[in-house]
Amino acid sequence: MAEVSCRKFQWRSGIFISQGNFDEPPTSTSKSDEKEWQDVNEHLVKAEETKPLNSEKSGLHDIDEVIEVLVRVYRHFKFVRDAPIGDAVLTLSKTDLQLGFSSIPILSHNPNLDDPLGEMSVTLRYNANTQKLGVTIIECKGLKPGFGTSTDPYVKLTLRIGNKIVRKDKSQEIKRTRNPYFNEVFSYKIPPNKMGLVDLLIQVKDRDFFGSSHEIGSVRFGMEPDSEKADRQWEKMIENLRKPQTEWHFLMPSNKQ
Repeated sequence: MAEVSCRKFQWRSGIFISQGNFDEPPTSTSKSDEKEWQDVNEHLVKAEETKPLNSEKSGLHDIDEVIEVLVRVYRHFKFVRDAPIGDAVLTLSKTDLQLGFSSIPILSHNPNLDDPLGEMSVTLRYNANTQKLGVTIIECKGLKPGFGTSTDPYVKLTLRIGNKIVRKDKSQEIKRTRNPYFNEVFSYKIPPNKMGLVDLLIQVKDRDFFGSSHEIGSVRFGMEPDSEKADRQWEKMIENLRKPQTEWHFLMPSNKQ
Protein backbone atom coordinates (compact mmCIF):
# COMPACT_ATOMS: atom_id res chain seq x y z
CA MET A 1 0.00 0.00 0.00
CA ALA A 2 1.24 3.48 -0.87
CA GLU A 3 0.23 6.64 0.98
CA VAL A 4 -0.59 10.04 -0.46
CA SER A 5 -0.52 12.95 1.96
CA CYS A 6 -2.82 15.91 1.42
CA ARG A 7 -2.11 19.13 3.32
CA LYS A 8 -5.30 21.17 3.47
CA PHE A 9 -5.46 24.51 1.71
CA GLN A 10 -9.08 25.09 2.71
CA TRP A 11 -11.88 23.58 4.75
CA ARG A 12 -12.32 20.30 2.93
CA SER A 13 -10.45 18.28 0.32
CA GLY A 14 -11.13 15.12 -1.62
CA ILE A 15 -8.63 12.64 -3.03
CA PHE A 16 -9.70 10.60 -6.03
CA ILE A 17 -7.72 8.12 -8.10
CA SER A 18 -7.78 6.75 -11.62
CA GLN A 19 -5.49 3.79 -12.13
CA GLY A 20 -3.93 2.23 -15.22
CA ASN A 21 -0.87 2.22 -17.44
CA PHE A 22 -1.27 5.43 -19.43
CA ASP A 23 2.11 5.21 -21.23
CA GLU A 24 0.62 2.62 -23.59
CA PRO A 25 -2.47 3.40 -25.71
CA PRO A 26 -5.47 1.17 -24.96
CA THR A 27 -6.07 -1.82 -27.20
CA SER A 28 -9.67 -0.78 -27.72
CA THR A 29 -11.97 2.15 -27.08
CA SER A 30 -14.74 0.33 -25.25
CA LYS A 31 -16.44 1.79 -22.19
CA SER A 32 -14.30 -0.40 -19.95
CA ASP A 33 -11.15 1.36 -21.18
CA GLU A 34 -12.32 4.80 -20.07
CA LYS A 35 -10.66 6.09 -16.92
CA GLU A 36 -13.04 6.80 -14.06
CA TRP A 37 -12.20 8.58 -10.83
CA GLN A 38 -12.63 6.32 -7.83
CA ASP A 39 -13.34 8.11 -4.57
CA VAL A 40 -10.55 7.04 -2.22
CA ASN A 41 -10.98 9.38 0.72
CA GLU A 42 -12.19 12.77 1.84
CA HIS A 43 -11.14 14.85 4.84
CA LEU A 44 -12.98 17.69 6.54
CA VAL A 45 -10.85 20.33 8.22
CA LYS A 46 -12.80 22.36 10.75
CA ALA A 47 -10.68 25.48 10.62
CA GLU A 48 -11.80 28.96 9.67
CA GLU A 49 -8.59 29.90 7.92
CA THR A 50 -7.22 29.69 4.40
CA LYS A 51 -3.95 27.94 5.34
CA PRO A 52 -4.66 25.26 7.94
CA LEU A 53 -1.61 23.15 8.77
CA ASN A 54 -3.03 19.72 9.58
CA SER A 55 -2.02 16.85 7.30
CA GLU A 56 -3.84 13.69 6.29
CA LYS A 57 -2.82 10.47 4.57
CA SER A 58 -4.79 8.29 2.17
CA GLY A 59 -3.88 4.71 1.31
CA LEU A 60 -3.83 3.62 -2.34
CA HIS A 61 -4.06 -0.12 -2.95
CA ASP A 62 -3.26 -2.28 -6.02
CA ILE A 63 -1.21 0.35 -7.83
CA ASP A 64 -0.26 -0.35 -11.44
CA GLU A 65 2.84 1.02 -13.16
CA VAL A 66 1.33 4.51 -13.51
CA ILE A 67 -1.59 6.14 -11.69
CA GLU A 68 -3.29 9.50 -11.78
CA VAL A 69 -4.39 11.15 -8.54
CA LEU A 70 -6.89 14.00 -8.51
CA VAL A 71 -6.70 16.22 -5.42
CA ARG A 72 -9.76 18.47 -5.22
CA VAL A 73 -10.07 21.25 -2.67
CA TYR A 74 -13.48 22.49 -1.53
CA ARG A 75 -14.89 25.29 0.55
CA HIS A 76 -17.27 23.78 3.09
CA PHE A 77 -20.73 25.25 3.67
CA LYS A 78 -22.99 24.09 6.47
CA PHE A 79 -26.39 24.26 4.77
CA VAL A 80 -25.61 24.07 1.03
CA ARG A 81 -23.40 21.94 -1.21
CA ASP A 82 -19.65 22.39 -0.80
CA ALA A 83 -18.04 24.48 -3.58
CA PRO A 84 -14.89 23.25 -5.39
CA ILE A 85 -11.97 25.71 -5.20
CA GLY A 86 -9.26 24.01 -7.23
CA ASP A 87 -7.85 20.77 -8.64
CA ALA A 88 -4.46 19.12 -9.03
CA VAL A 89 -3.97 16.05 -11.23
CA LEU A 90 -0.75 14.16 -10.52
CA THR A 91 0.70 11.46 -12.75
CA LEU A 92 2.69 9.15 -10.50
CA SER A 93 4.76 6.04 -11.08
CA LYS A 94 5.83 3.53 -8.45
CA THR A 95 9.18 5.34 -8.31
CA ASP A 96 7.48 8.67 -7.60
CA LEU A 97 5.50 7.11 -4.77
CA GLN A 98 8.64 5.63 -3.25
CA LEU A 99 10.57 8.90 -3.48
CA GLY A 100 7.71 11.11 -2.33
CA PHE A 101 7.01 14.76 -3.09
CA SER A 102 6.73 17.91 -1.04
CA SER A 103 4.04 20.09 -2.63
CA ILE A 104 1.16 20.06 -5.11
CA PRO A 105 0.21 23.00 -7.35
CA ILE A 106 -3.53 23.60 -7.08
CA LEU A 107 -4.99 25.00 -10.30
CA SER A 108 -8.45 26.38 -11.05
CA HIS A 109 -11.29 23.91 -10.62
CA ASN A 110 -11.75 22.03 -13.89
CA PRO A 111 -15.36 20.81 -14.29
CA ASN A 112 -14.26 18.93 -17.42
CA LEU A 113 -12.79 16.28 -15.12
CA ASP A 114 -16.40 15.54 -14.11
CA ASP A 115 -17.86 16.05 -17.59
CA PRO A 116 -14.83 15.25 -19.76
CA LEU A 117 -14.30 16.73 -23.21
CA GLY A 118 -12.25 13.70 -24.23
CA GLU A 119 -8.61 12.64 -24.32
CA MET A 120 -5.79 12.82 -26.85
CA SER A 121 -2.59 10.80 -27.24
CA VAL A 122 0.38 12.88 -28.43
CA THR A 123 4.02 12.02 -29.13
CA LEU A 124 6.71 14.73 -28.94
CA ARG A 125 10.28 14.44 -30.20
CA TYR A 126 13.02 17.05 -30.66
CA ASN A 127 16.31 16.63 -32.52
CA ALA A 128 18.72 19.46 -31.76
CA ASN A 129 21.06 18.45 -34.60
CA THR A 130 18.40 18.81 -37.29
CA GLN A 131 16.52 21.48 -35.30
CA LYS A 132 13.29 19.55 -35.88
CA LEU A 133 10.36 19.28 -33.48
CA GLY A 134 8.18 16.30 -34.36
CA VAL A 135 4.57 16.16 -33.15
CA THR A 136 2.54 12.99 -33.72
CA ILE A 137 -1.21 13.10 -33.14
CA ILE A 138 -1.95 9.46 -32.49
CA GLU A 139 -5.61 9.26 -31.51
CA CYS A 140 -8.43 10.65 -29.41
CA LYS A 141 -11.07 8.90 -27.37
CA GLY A 142 -14.33 9.79 -25.68
CA LEU A 143 -14.75 13.10 -27.52
CA LYS A 144 -17.74 15.08 -26.32
CA PRO A 145 -20.18 15.61 -29.20
CA GLY A 146 -21.50 19.09 -29.83
CA PHE A 147 -24.69 18.00 -31.58
CA GLY A 148 -26.17 14.52 -31.72
CA THR A 149 -24.20 11.51 -30.54
CA SER A 150 -21.17 11.56 -32.85
CA THR A 151 -18.52 13.95 -34.18
CA ASP A 152 -16.52 14.64 -37.36
CA PRO A 153 -13.24 15.50 -35.63
CA TYR A 154 -9.99 16.93 -36.90
CA VAL A 155 -6.96 18.44 -35.19
CA LYS A 156 -5.59 21.96 -35.65
CA LEU A 157 -2.05 22.87 -34.55
CA THR A 158 -0.94 26.47 -33.96
CA LEU A 159 2.77 27.13 -33.36
CA ARG A 160 3.86 30.39 -31.80
CA ILE A 161 7.38 31.55 -31.06
CA GLY A 162 7.06 34.35 -28.56
CA ASN A 163 3.85 36.16 -29.49
CA LYS A 164 4.17 35.50 -33.23
CA ILE A 165 2.24 32.77 -35.01
CA VAL A 166 4.74 31.07 -37.32
CA ARG A 167 2.66 28.15 -38.61
CA LYS A 168 -0.75 26.48 -38.60
CA ASP A 169 -1.55 22.90 -39.60
CA LYS A 170 -4.58 20.64 -39.79
CA SER A 171 -5.04 16.90 -39.72
CA GLN A 172 -7.43 14.91 -41.85
CA GLU A 173 -11.08 14.96 -40.83
CA ILE A 174 -12.51 11.64 -39.68
CA LYS A 175 -16.24 11.13 -40.08
CA ARG A 176 -18.76 10.05 -37.47
CA THR A 177 -16.61 8.90 -34.57
CA ARG A 178 -15.84 9.94 -31.03
CA ASN A 179 -12.65 7.84 -31.04
CA PRO A 180 -10.67 8.95 -34.11
CA TYR A 181 -7.31 7.41 -34.99
CA PHE A 182 -5.09 9.93 -36.82
CA ASN A 183 -1.44 8.81 -36.53
CA GLU A 184 -0.32 11.99 -38.34
CA VAL A 185 3.14 13.54 -37.96
CA PHE A 186 3.85 17.28 -38.13
CA SER A 187 7.41 18.62 -38.25
CA TYR A 188 8.63 22.10 -37.31
CA LYS A 189 12.11 23.54 -37.69
CA ILE A 190 13.00 25.38 -34.49
CA PRO A 191 16.55 26.36 -33.42
CA PRO A 192 17.53 25.19 -29.91
CA ASN A 193 17.80 28.80 -28.69
CA LYS A 194 14.10 29.34 -29.63
CA MET A 195 12.68 26.26 -27.91
CA GLY A 196 12.16 28.21 -24.69
CA LEU A 197 9.83 30.57 -26.58
CA VAL A 198 7.62 27.89 -28.13
CA ASP A 199 3.86 27.88 -27.47
CA LEU A 200 2.19 24.91 -29.19
CA LEU A 201 -1.62 24.75 -29.10
CA ILE A 202 -3.24 21.52 -30.31
CA GLN A 203 -7.01 21.81 -30.71
CA VAL A 204 -9.51 19.05 -31.43
CA LYS A 205 -12.38 20.44 -33.49
CA ASP A 206 -15.68 19.11 -34.76
CA ARG A 207 -17.11 19.91 -38.18
CA ASP A 208 -20.85 20.40 -37.85
CA PHE A 209 -23.70 19.79 -40.28
CA PHE A 210 -23.50 23.30 -41.73
CA GLY A 211 -19.77 23.15 -42.52
CA SER A 212 -18.55 25.33 -39.68
CA SER A 213 -16.47 23.97 -36.82
CA HIS A 214 -16.24 24.40 -33.06
CA GLU A 215 -13.59 23.41 -30.56
CA ILE A 216 -14.07 20.29 -28.46
CA GLY A 217 -10.93 20.82 -26.39
CA SER A 218 -7.19 21.36 -26.56
CA VAL A 219 -3.76 20.60 -25.14
CA ARG A 220 -1.04 23.25 -24.83
CA PHE A 221 2.72 22.71 -24.63
CA GLY A 222 5.76 24.95 -24.21
CA MET A 223 5.69 28.33 -22.52
CA GLU A 224 2.09 28.09 -21.31
CA PRO A 225 1.24 24.43 -20.62
CA ASP A 226 -2.35 23.86 -19.56
CA SER A 227 -1.62 20.93 -17.24
CA GLU A 228 1.08 19.37 -15.10
CA LYS A 229 1.22 16.40 -17.48
CA ALA A 230 1.77 18.61 -20.55
CA ASP A 231 4.56 20.43 -18.72
CA ARG A 232 6.16 17.14 -17.67
CA GLN A 233 6.02 15.65 -21.18
CA TRP A 234 7.65 18.76 -22.68
CA GLU A 235 10.42 18.68 -20.08
CA LYS A 236 11.03 14.97 -20.67
CA MET A 237 11.33 15.66 -24.40
CA ILE A 238 13.96 18.36 -23.78
CA GLU A 239 15.87 16.14 -21.35
CA ASN A 240 15.80 13.11 -23.71
CA LEU A 241 16.62 14.54 -27.13
CA ARG A 242 15.66 12.38 -30.12
CA LYS A 243 13.70 10.00 -27.87
CA PRO A 244 9.92 10.06 -28.47
CA GLN A 245 7.74 10.93 -25.47
CA THR A 246 4.09 9.78 -25.59
CA GLU A 247 1.29 10.71 -23.18
CA TRP A 248 -2.49 10.76 -22.94
CA HIS A 249 -3.99 14.16 -22.05
CA PHE A 250 -7.38 15.35 -20.86
CA LEU A 251 -8.68 17.96 -23.30
CA MET A 252 -9.09 21.44 -21.83
CA PRO A 253 -10.92 24.51 -23.16
CA SER A 254 -8.33 26.83 -24.71
CA ASN A 255 -8.22 30.55 -23.85
CA LYS A 256 -6.16 31.60 -26.87
CA GLN A 257 -6.82 30.92 -30.55
